[in-house]
Amino acid sequence: MKNILLNPRVQLAVDIVVSLFGLFMLYQILRRMFGGSWGIETLIFGLVVLHIGFTFWLAMKMTETKTEVRHLRSQFHSLATDFKELRSEVSNQKIEFKAQRNEFTDLRNEFTKLGHKVEVSLKKRK
Repeated sequence: MKNILLNPRVQLAVDIVVSLFGLFMLYQILRRMFGGSWGIETLIFGLVVLHIGFTFWLAMKMTETKTEVRHLRSQFHSLATDFKELRSEVSNQKIEFKAQRNEFTDLRNEFTKLGHKVEVSLKKRK
C-alpha cells in the first residue's frame, strides 16, 4: 500500500494550509498587539493548533527523508557488492598478468641463451 503522506499533492496541500494558518495567526497576534478583537485564550489556542500543524508537517518531512535514506542504503549496498566483484576480478587479472610476465621473462631468458649459443657457434666457425 502506497503511503498517502508521501504523495506530493498531499504534501503541497499541508504546506499551503500550515503556511496560511501561520500567516493568519501572525495577523491575529499583530491585531491583538494593536488593540484587536481576539482574546488571549483564542490566540493561545490558535498557536497550539499551529504547533500541531508544524509537528505534522515535520513528521511528513521525516517520513520522506527516511524513505530516501532507505533507497540510498539499498543503492550503496549494491554499489559495495559491485566493488567487491570488481576487486576480485582485478585480483584475478593481476594474477594472470603476473603469470604472463613470468612467461615473458622465461621466454626472454631463453631467447638470450639462444642468442648466446648462436654467438658461441659463430665464433667456433671462424
